[in-house]
Amino acid sequence: AGVDIVELPAPWSQRTGERALRLGFDAGHAPAVQIVEPSPDWRGYSVVAVDLTNASATEVHLTFRILDAQHDWSHEDRMNLPLALAPRTRTTVRVALSEVRGAPASRPMDLARIANVMLFGTPSAVPGELYVSRLWLE
Repeated sequence: AGVDIVELPAPWSQRTGERALRLGFDAGHAPAVQIVEPSPDWRGYSVVAVDLTNASATEVHLTFRILDAQHDWSHEDRMNLPLALAPRTRTTVRVALSEVRGAPASRPMDLARIANVMLFGTPSAVPGELYVSRLWLE
């Protein structure tokens, strides 16, 4: 397990020296990254995207969580998007901000006050590596 910024290994790198955040995981450590103070105002954009590489030999299940400043810390008051990353693949996940806005059960998410973005999984009996190359708004 561990977290490092490293060169993205072949065959997933798209250019020499491409770097990514490596999240090692095993039975005692879940893959996870949290951005506590992202750019708060997502108005004017239509998509949030994340470039992920699953270098592991098995599928990795993650949750892509987004919440705003009004969040009440209940599961229903945020976006919790389940992701399944196929083994040994690099993929870009794109989520429409209309989906993010509509995710809380009782109110629209305030796209002008995004407070937290997180990707997290669960510990795995089979050790592996997940790479986060980029997270951005389009």
